[in-house]
Amino acid sequence: MAEAAISFLGFGVQPPTPAWGSMLSESRDFLYVAWWLAAFPGAALALTVLGINLRRGQLDRLAAARRREGLDVRGEGGAQVGRTERSPTTNTRNIIR
Repeated sequence: MAEAAISFLGFGVQPPTPAWGSMLSESRDFLYVAWWLAAFPGAALALTVLGINLRRGQLDRLAAARRREGLDVRGEGGAQVGRTERSPTTNTRNIIR
């Protein structure tokens, strides 16, 4: 996403190489005549940013659930001070859901 911002300002990759930022920058002159030149690269950029943010939120919630259960982020157990150990019959997948 940083590359798109830098390309939009004109400091990114040069014109033969396609980049969403440069596509948006070059399409500003044709916005009233050919709106789709800006709409499709803009929509692709917006959907990519939205997808990354949604995935990051899922991973944050998963990591927080694992930390609450005394597991580190990689899924390996470890005793923590002040917490009791889980019984061997407790299934971590049932707890996270």
